[in-house]
Amino acid sequence: MQQAYAYPLDPRLVDWHLITLFCGLFIVIKGMETTGLPLMVMESLASGGFDIRNVFTLTAVSGILSNIVSNVPATMLLTKFLDPAKHLQWYVLAISSTFAGNLITIGSIANLITFEQARVYGVKVDFWEHAKVGVPVTLVSFGIAIGWMMFFS
Repeated sequence: MQQAYAYPLDPRLVDWHLITLFCGLFIVIKGMETTGLPLMVMESLASGGFDIRNVFTLTAVSGILSNIVSNVPATMLLTKFLDPAKHLQWYVLAISSTFAGNLITIGSIANLITFEQARVYGVKVDFWEHAKVGVPVTLVSFGIAIGWMMFFS
């Protein structure tokens, strides 16, 4: 029988700023949901002929929203409007929000974590330096994703 080891948690090893950031994001997202704003936006889009369950509309909305509130919170907001039985919608949301995270620095919390850790080693990546690579990579990635969606939808 294997023996279980308990490792004491050293609070100095916890990234408290990151935990606070995620907690704040979750609180803001829940607050947004409580206001009904996401539902109003989705209804407004629908009245303009944009159905969030259409994979191409979902891709655009996910891409834009991911670069306003970051991709994890964007995904949390958008899942409420997808059909649980339509797997393609969920795949598209996963792909588009992930690819959107590459566009600019705030598109993904992972970018911020990486830049913060890189700074510890003397490497500084600023918004524009990231965008020079992030924008073309994201556009090519979205192009590939749209081709994939055209094939599977």
